[in-house]
Amino acid sequence: MPQTTEEQETEAIKEAVYFILIADQKKLPIKRADIIKNSCPEQPHNVQKRVIEGAGQCLKKVFGMTLHQLQTKVPQYIVSRAIESEDVDCFEDDKKPITTLLAIVLAVIFMQKENMTEEQLIACLSKFGIEYDAAGNGFESGKAIIQSWLKQMYLETSVISSTDPVKYEYVWGQRANLEFSKRGILKFVSEVYGNNIKDWSKQYKTMLNAEGMEADQGHDDSQLSTA
Repeated sequence: MPQTTEEQETEAIKEAVYFILIADQKKLPIKRADIIKNSCPEQPHNVQKRVIEGAGQCLKKVFGMTLHQLQTKVPQYIVSRAIESEDVDCFEDDKKPITTLLAIVLAVIFMQKENMTEEQLIACLSKFGIEYDAAGNGFESGKAIIQSWLKQMYLETSVISSTDPVKYEYVWGQRANLEFSKRGILKFVSEVYGNNIKDWSKQYKTMLNAEGMEADQGHDDSQLSTA
């Protein structure tokens, strides 16, 4: 096989970036095999690896996006925008209703032992007028919304009971951990209740662990209250 030229590799990176940007519009995991198929299928493995790495670098430099490899059996990726843990407000009024709804659900999960049963999730959605089996109020059905969040990896689910019917619980998915800030959510909840984020001791510790920090290091959280 002829040696790959620098121009060919650069062109392959551009093709990979274009494919990733198009595929990411569905917010679903992108298979490595599909990226390769649409950019450099005939190139040797080492070149394909460089193309993936180059595409990731280009996405970050040009678009401010990060390409993350998922912890899955088949190599897959998702794209996220870099977030500033203190500045991102996922509850702003100009956010899409479905994004705000997702942020609220993630906040509830985070504040209650980092998990939520299926019954609790359905009940949470119903508070916003979302019926499990019927679309309405500008939203799809609760069932369709939950399935979409699972496919997009905002949520992950596991069986918690072998009873009939089987019972499930939901936790933050890999994409949620990349795109949403636990600090931002904890600050929002603290503002609602008018207290300090340290008052939520368990959630505060979880937040610091997520940030790779030890308590009282890095951020000065002593004044983060809204009395």
